[in-house]
Amino acid sequence: MRVLLEEAGLGSWDVDRFAAAHNTKAPRFNSLFATEGAEAVDAFSQSWSEGISFVLHNFNQLGRVLDHVERDDAEAVIVMPEWTRRAFWRRIESGAWRQRVVLDFYLEPGAIEANAENEEHCFIGRDTFNSRLRVMRTKRLGGGRRELGHGRHAR
Repeated sequence: MRVLLEEAGLGSWDVDRFAAAHNTKAPRFNSLFATEGAEAVDAFSQSWSEGISFVLHNFNQLGRVLDHVERDDAEAVIVMPEWTRRAFWRRIESGAWRQRVVLDFYLEPGAIEANAENEEHCFIGRDTFNSRLRVMRTKRLGGGRRELGHGRHAR
């Protein structure tokens, strides 16, 4: 998949935010559990403000992924299903997100397959994903990481 996405003009990325040693798409990766070779456990506890992140995560947590990209003003490659009725979809279609996206295209159904080692957890009983997938590359807007208490009055 990495070659397919790089050939599509996405360029390369530095860290796979949701991976394991057997399926990482980058030299560095974060994992859900302590895993040999993982740079960190729990990508959401890490800053994504440096480098370029690759994000192919649990599709039910895409709102959380978008929050993290905004919070860290991250540059990322995000893969998501074409689920137009979901809140995350309406969010990325909003004007605020359009300025963040520098490249946006679709992969047809079957373009990605489950890794044999985690097939039982991917795509629920199928070896390929059967919806179109949207792939976006984001850019930094220059806002930087927003810390609590900065620019706000305490209540």
